[in-house]
Amino acid sequence: TGLLTVPLGLPALVVPPDVHAGSRVDVWVTLESDAGRLVSRPRLRDVVVIAAPAAAEGFGASGERQLVLGVAESQEEELGQVLAAVGEAPITVVGRD
Repeated sequence: TGLLTVPLGLPALVVPPDVHAGSRVDVWVTLESDAGRLVSRPRLRDVVVIAAPAAAEGFGASGERQLVLGVAESQEEELGQVLAAVGEAPITVVGRD
């Protein structure tokens, strides 16, 4: 399968400061459940960070950070869920060792 390359603009506070090109991360999205409670779930697992410029290099003083992720085509549906959540629901990037 191929690798999809996708940029995400996220608040700098939801990206661990040690995330860099070559890091592996999970991307979690927080949505309201049917019961009306907020639930966080991983939508992308073990994706590679292609590029991760520092906030000052990416989006300036806006407090956002860009991550360029390499996502396996097998996670295309989950990628769509993450892209739909950008700007609409809280997203958190979790670093992997």
